[in-house]
Amino acid sequence: MMNYRGFSGIRNFHDFGMGHGYVHGGIIPMIIMAVLVVIIAVVIFKKFNKKHIKNASIEELNMRFAKGEVTEEDYKRMKNVLKY
Repeated sequence: MMNYRGFSGIRNFHDFGMGHGYVHGGIIPMIIMAVLVVIIAVVIFKKFNKKHIKNASIEELNMRFAKGEVTEEDYKRMKNVLKY
């Protein structure tokens, strides 16, 4: 059996001072937490990206209306569609 000398003395190499439940009590919850963090990050990114695209579309419509490329009726109709 391999031993190592750490700050708290000599311990068995395979148990890292965590007992025999290390795999079930340490690795699995860390994997679950990592998956949750990734899921939350993806949801936040999608919301931000969707809002950014919507704002860019409205800005483009505003520019087209200012240049006279669309009529007022078309502008109002398109803006109502883009709001939702």
